[in-house]
Amino acid sequence: MLCSTTPGRSASQLDLDLIEVERDTWRGRTDLPDAEIAAASTDFIDMPLLALEPHLAGRLLFVGHAGDAAWTKGHFRAYHGDIVRGDTCGQGLSEHRLRVGYAVCAIPYIGHTAQPSLHMIANSSGDGTLEHRRALRPAHSASDR
Repeated sequence: MLCSTTPGRSASQLDLDLIEVERDTWRGRTDLPDAEIAAASTDFIDMPLLALEPHLAGRLLFVGHAGDAAWTKGHFRAYHGDIVRGDTCGQGLSEHRLRVGYAVCAIPYIGHTAQPSLHMIANSSGDGTLEHRRALRPAHSASDR
């Protein structure tokens, strides 16, 4: 089980390299890297990701945008089987990712077609009740074929 209070420990358990950066390092630049984020979004929520720029070229950046709507127990935006964005996280990266050469993958959207099941599991009691067993039941079994 992955249960850690530090990102370094979690990365180590997953056999990943952790790169730590100071979130405001972009402020010392004179080439206006914030302009492309400002041009693509209505706010500056993605600015701290500019600190990762030296590490992003040719990479896939995994983010958790919309994770609250996908996984939070009782989250009102996930009731109808759709992840509804409630913020603009990631929108400012559109021009930045094109210039630097990386792709963004929002993990909550992986398996989005199973959102009703994920929502049911997130909201189940986890105590073996009928509701919990239904949430964990396979969608198809060998006898369905």
